[in-house]
Amino acid sequence: MTENEQALVQLLKAYDNGEIDFTKVPAIHAIIRQQVARQVAQAVNPAQIKAQASQQLQDDRTSYASQVNNILHD
Repeated sequence: MTENEQALVQLLKAYDNGEIDFTKVPAIHAIIRQQVARQVAQAVNPAQIKAQASQQLQDDRTSYASQVNNILHD
Protein backbone atom coordinates (compact mmCIF):
# COMPACT_ATOMS: atom_id res chain seq x y z
CA MET A 1 0.00 0.00 0.00
CA THR A 2 1.38 3.39 -0.97
CA GLU A 3 1.87 6.21 1.50
CA ASN A 4 -1.12 8.08 0.02
CA GLU A 5 -3.31 5.02 0.35
CA GLN A 6 -2.24 4.56 3.97
CA ALA A 7 -3.02 8.21 4.71
CA LEU A 8 -6.43 7.82 3.11
CA VAL A 9 -7.20 4.72 5.18
CA GLN A 10 -6.21 6.58 8.36
CA LEU A 11 -8.34 9.55 7.35
CA LEU A 12 -11.38 7.37 6.67
CA LYS A 13 -10.93 5.52 9.96
CA ALA A 14 -10.80 8.83 11.80
CA TYR A 15 -13.96 9.92 10.00
CA ASP A 16 -15.71 6.68 10.92
CA ASN A 17 -14.72 7.21 14.56
CA GLY A 18 -16.24 10.71 14.52
CA GLU A 19 -12.87 12.41 14.90
CA ILE A 20 -13.28 14.41 11.68
CA ASP A 21 -16.20 16.59 10.63
CA PHE A 22 -15.95 17.11 6.88
CA THR A 23 -18.73 19.69 6.97
CA LYS A 24 -16.15 22.05 8.44
CA VAL A 25 -13.73 21.48 5.55
CA PRO A 26 -15.19 23.37 2.56
CA ALA A 27 -12.30 22.39 0.27
CA ILE A 28 -13.25 18.72 0.61
CA HIS A 29 -16.47 19.36 -1.33
CA ALA A 30 -14.54 20.89 -4.25
CA ILE A 31 -12.08 18.00 -4.24
CA ILE A 32 -14.87 15.45 -4.22
CA ARG A 33 -16.72 17.20 -7.06
CA GLN A 34 -13.54 17.33 -9.15
CA GLN A 35 -12.78 13.66 -8.61
CA VAL A 36 -16.34 12.57 -9.32
CA ALA A 37 -16.40 14.64 -12.52
CA ARG A 38 -13.06 13.13 -13.59
CA GLN A 39 -14.24 9.58 -12.96
CA VAL A 40 -17.56 10.16 -14.73
CA ALA A 41 -15.73 11.63 -17.71
CA GLN A 42 -13.54 8.53 -17.86
CA ALA A 43 -16.49 6.17 -17.52
CA VAL A 44 -18.77 7.95 -19.98
CA ASN A 45 -17.45 8.20 -23.50
CA PRO A 46 -19.88 10.34 -25.55
CA ALA A 47 -18.72 8.84 -28.86
CA GLN A 48 -19.31 5.33 -27.55
CA ILE A 49 -22.75 6.25 -26.23
CA LYS A 50 -23.65 7.78 -29.61
CA ALA A 51 -22.46 4.70 -31.48
CA GLN A 52 -24.41 2.39 -29.18
CA ALA A 53 -27.56 4.50 -29.48
CA SER A 54 -27.24 4.59 -33.28
CA GLN A 55 -26.82 0.83 -33.41
CA GLN A 56 -29.80 0.31 -31.11
CA LEU A 57 -31.93 2.61 -33.30
CA GLN A 58 -30.94 0.68 -36.42
CA ASP A 59 -31.68 -2.65 -34.71
CA ASP A 60 -35.07 -1.34 -33.57
CA ARG A 61 -35.93 -0.13 -37.07
CA THR A 62 -34.97 -3.49 -38.56
CA SER A 63 -37.04 -5.34 -35.98
CA TYR A 64 -40.02 -3.05 -36.50
CA ALA A 65 -39.85 -3.43 -40.28
CA SER A 66 -39.67 -7.21 -39.91
CA GLN A 67 -42.68 -7.25 -37.60
CA VAL A 68 -44.70 -5.06 -39.97
CA ASN A 69 -43.81 -7.30 -42.91
CA ASN A 70 -44.83 -10.39 -40.95
CA ILE A 71 -48.18 -8.84 -40.04
CA LEU A 72 -48.86 -7.73 -43.61
CA HIS A 73 -47.92 -11.07 -45.17
CA ASP A 74 -49.68 -13.36 -42.70
